[in-house]
Amino acid sequence: MTAQQMAKPVVFLLLFTGLSSSLLAHSFELKPQEQLQPKTLVTAPTVTAGQESIALTSQLKYDETLSRFFQLILFTLISLVLALNFLRSKKRKVFLSQALASGQASHDQMQWLMAVLDNFPGMVLISDANGKPMLANKAYNTCVQSGSATNPDSIISVGNSQSDEYAIADKYYRISREVIRHNDGHEYHITVFADFTELKQRKQELKLSQQQAVDALKARESFLGIISHELRTPLAAMIGLMELLKPELKSTQNQELMKNAQASAERLKALVNDILDFSKMEADQLLLDIYQGNIFDELGSMLRTLEAGARVKGLEFIVDWQPTRLCHAKLDWLRLSQLVNNLVSNAIKFTQQGLVKVSVSNTEQQLYLSIEDSGCGMTSAQLLTLFQPFVQGDPSINRNYGGSGLGMSIVEHLVQLMGGEIKVQSQHGQGTQVCVSLPAVFHPLTQAIVPDVQTQNDKLTGWLMQWGVNLHQQGACGLPLDEFNLSSNIYPDLLLNALCLPNELEQHNTPTNLKYAGKVLVADDDPINRFLFQKQLKKLGLEVVTVNDGLEALDYLTHHLGAITLLITDCHMPNLNGYDLVRKLRAKSEFKALPIIGCTAEDSRLVAEKAQCVGMDELIYKPYSFYTLSTLLGRYCRLQPTDAGQDKLDWLNEYEIEEQLEFSAVVRDSLIADKAQLVEQAIPLAAICHRIKGAANALNLHELASLAYACETVSAANASLATKRLVDEIDCIITAINNWLSKQYL
Repeated sequence: MTAQQMAKPVVFLLLFTGLSSSLLAHSFELKPQEQLQPKTLVTAPTVTAGQESIALTSQLKYDETLSRFFQLILFTLISLVLALNFLRSKKRKVFLSQALASGQASHDQMQWLMAVLDNFPGMVLISDANGKPMLANKAYNTCVQSGSATNPDSIISVGNSQSDEYAIADKYYRISREVIRHNDGHEYHITVFADFTELKQRKQELKLSQQQAVDALKARESFLGIISHELRTPLAAMIGLMELLKPELKSTQNQELMKNAQASAERLKALVNDILDFSKMEADQLLLDIYQGNIFDELGSMLRTLEAGARVKGLEFIVDWQPTRLCHAKLDWLRLSQLVNNLVSNAIKFTQQGLVKVSVSNTEQQLYLSIEDSGCGMTSAQLLTLFQPFVQGDPSINRNYGGSGLGMSIVEHLVQLMGGEIKVQSQHGQGTQVCVSLPAVFHPLTQAIVPDVQTQNDKLTGWLMQWGVNLHQQGACGLPLDEFNLSSNIYPDLLLNALCLPNELEQHNTPTNLKYAGKVLVADDDPINRFLFQKQLKKLGLEVVTVNDGLEALDYLTHHLGAITLLITDCHMPNLNGYDLVRKLRAKSEFKALPIIGCTAEDSRLVAEKAQCVGMDELIYKPYSFYTLSTLLGRYCRLQPTDAGQDKLDWLNEYEIEEQLEFSAVVRDSLIADKAQLVEQAIPLAAICHRIKGAANALNLHELASLAYACETVSAANASLATKRLVDEIDCIITAINNWLSKQYL
């Protein structure tokens, strides 16, 4: 045998090995993201559906990569074994196809090779150029003999494409086919059926799991939105009816019962609002409404309300408000109030004894808030979950204190939305401190205030000096501020109101006491809401027509052109909803200028955008206050003309007719006595004016209170003129009372 003849088999085997390795490596080449990586177990406190899907996907990619890598090693191993066998024999060999066909291969080696192929997790076939099987493993032969609908042989005959996927005998295979050509022209085909049934099933399970997670998330968001809407609708009616009923209650006991009922309703409203805010956070619909405001007014009244709650609980409530002239800024004051209310309410709720301290300070560019308490505090583990929604530090918290577990999650989101920072420090059993900083551009105080003040209260000194007020001791000239001497906390809004000059005082035309003229059409499918609107609008002096849905509203407007001053429509109604109603009205020229107010319990950005898009002028959200409704109506309804002096008797409306007769006479006689003292000046002018101011404020006689205040603080040179103006106003009120009394006895 010549050397050339002996070399041919060796060359063929080497060529076979090299091509197999290269082609297989090319066929099963790992993508960058599929490189084999060691498995890592990650433990997180909370795993969402999306994170679980990502983890499963990573595991599946790892298993698939491992399968491909195993195939590559198998083919290389087979080729190397055959090559080594030929090299060790040092004898002439024929090509692999001839060796397999003629059975010349070693029996032991063939058995070993077949054992390797049979243990491969899939099917392997080596065939010649005509597709004639030369060698196949047990799995392949079993599949062929099973007579399955899809036969491997039929798949092999279909082209030479790589990485095709087929279902064979209830299993899934990824098929790879390679052709090896020898230099003498012979071709051999190697076909590998990689079984990835388990991988396929896991992928399907993962896809199903992902879809279920998405569906669950959508269902939760839909549930939160629907339930908050359904709760807010009856809640709005309940709060509105209690607002209407409260002024009618004369019994102290009934007033106390109503006060408790309103407090419970407000608590329920806060919980529902938390759920709605969280729903908007999840949908990325929670937006800021920036407007100009005064921090003294925005935070002052709210902190006083919270202080009252803390005092009832027996807690010390400290307000450390750093004196400043900077008070005007553009912020979302509603959200800021919500944020502060949440934090301070939490401090009060979780403190059984000790104190709650609220610190407020601001610079020209920043607002700083700190809420500190001596309550139960939190552990390190509880701090880690503080901002997670629906999570409370301990199961007993909900039982002992109530709440939704959303408060701090909403607070964090609001702070981030405003571009600020929040930090929490807490020690279990000793208390908690929450610090918030928010960016805001503050501008100085603009009100004109009295130049001189009498006070011995050191707490007032810092504020008065910041505002440029001259300080004097008792007995000197200037406004006396004795009423602040006993107050533990200084609220700048109250102090500022006491110092403002008369022409700077707010002109009090309380919207809830105004009477409007006009006819309002209300479209709402809820009978309680229609009843509430009817009562509220009639109290404001308006004529009211109510209908059940949009179709009835459209029909009424069509047949009563020009008769309606304003339309109030619910956004969600059967037959024809509020949006479609407004769209139809705006399409008609006769209704383009009709003022339309939409009413909904669904507070979201999408609702506001939709309302604006269809042509609604305003949108009012349930539950709304009577004050809010009255203020809104004032933009579109004109005021009723009133009798001269009638506005000076509005305070009588709070009493029954028998009480009106008695009380009006008492007020008249008291004013006559005050007038006599002013004229005679038997006692100091400031003392008389101070008493008149207090009585006038109690009766909501704001013009009288303003004139009494001016007379109380006036300089000696202008005292005569100020006294004359005050006496003239007293005469007007006395005349109005006498005229009213004369009508009652006719």
